[in-house]
Amino acid sequence: MKLDVKLEGIDDELLYKRVSLKLGKKKVITPTRTNPSTVVNSINEVYNSFKTTTIDNCLNDNKREARKNNEVKRKLTSGLNFYIISYTSPEIPNDKQIEFLADIQYGHSDVVITPTWSQIVRDSKDSQKLLAEYRKLTNTFLDVVETLNNKSIIGMISAKLPRIILKPVIDNYVKRNITSFVLDFDGRSIDSGMSWIRNLMRIVKQDTGFEESFLYSLNPSRGRFTKTAKQILAKDFINTAFGMDVVGLYHIPLRVHLPKMDIPPRIFIKESYGYERIPSKQLTQRGITNTKEYNRNEQYNEKLTLQTKLKEESTIVDYIQSKSQVDEKIITKIKKVKSETT
Repeated sequence: MKLDVKLEGIDDELLYKRVSLKLGKKKVITPTRTNPSTVVNSINEVYNSFKTTTIDNCLNDNKREARKNNEVKRKLTSGLNFYIISYTSPEIPNDKQIEFLADIQYGHSDVVITPTWSQIVRDSKDSQKLLAEYRKLTNTFLDVVETLNNKSIIGMISAKLPRIILKPVIDNYVKRNITSFVLDFDGRSIDSGMSWIRNLMRIVKQDTGFEESFLYSLNPSRGRFTKTAKQILAKDFINTAFGMDVVGLYHIPLRVHLPKMDIPPRIFIKESYGYERIPSKQLTQRGITNTKEYNRNEQYNEKLTLQTKLKEESTIVDYIQSKSQVDEKIITKIKKVKSETT
C-alpha cells in the first residue's frame, strides 16, 4: 500500500508546512512529533542498530533471527509505523547482509526506509569514494525491496554527507521515484550547518517541488545547556520551522564515558519553546513520572496547535516570535532558508 503525501500549505514567512500523510485508514497531519503515548493515530518510530556480527548471527541461526523479529513486532502500534535501521559497522556489508536488512525492515514498516550507513559516513575521508559506496549500498538495498514492493520508499540522507555529493545522492533517489526523505542529523542541530541545510532545501525544492514530498528529522540535537542557562531553545522541536515536517527521536549513545552526575532531566516548556532542567522533587509535585513521555506528549500537542494555525493563517511568525526562547537570530536563519528555497 502506497503512502499518499499531499501538501496543504506553506507558511508565508517561515518554512512550516502542513502536509497530509495517508496510508489506508491511517492519516497523519504535519508538522508533528513521533511517538506520543496518548495518541493512537500518529507516527510510531522504531529504531534498531545493526552490526555485521549481529546480522551474521541472525543469518546463521534461525532462533536469533526470530527473536530479533519478535523484538521489533512488540514495538509496533496501530499508528503509522516507521521502522528505521542504522547500520553501525565501519565495513561495507555484503549483498547477503544487505538483503537481511531489507527483509527485516520491509516486514515491520508501513514504508520502506533505506538504512543510515552511519559509521561508513562518519569514517569516510574521500567524498567521491563515499558517494560511490553510498549509492551502491542504497541501490542494492532498493533492488531487494523492489522485487516484492508495494510500499512507498523513503530515502535516508545523512547530515554528515559532504555538501559536494548531496545533489548526486538525492538525484539517485529521484531517479528511482523517491521524493521523501529521512534526514539523520546524527546529534547535530539543524542551525549548526546553515549552508548545508539551505543547499539541501534548494535541491529538494528543485527535484520534488515539495508537492509530493515530506522531510523527517532523525536524531536531531535537543540543544546544550551552558552552566548559567536556566532554559535553552528546544532545537529539535524548532526544526519544523526550517522545513522538517516530522520531528523524530534521538538515539545517539554517548561516545565518551562520563562520570555519573545527578543532573535534573530536561522538560519541554511550550510557553517558551525551551527546555528547562527541573529537579526530581518538583517533577513529582507536578505529577510527571516519565519525562521522555511527558516531553513527547507536550510537543505533539503543541504541534497540533501549529497545524490548526497553519490551516487558518497565512503565517504564524508572530506566534512563534512570542516564544521567549525563539530569538531574532533563529528567526532570521529560518527566513533566510525560506527565501532561498521557495
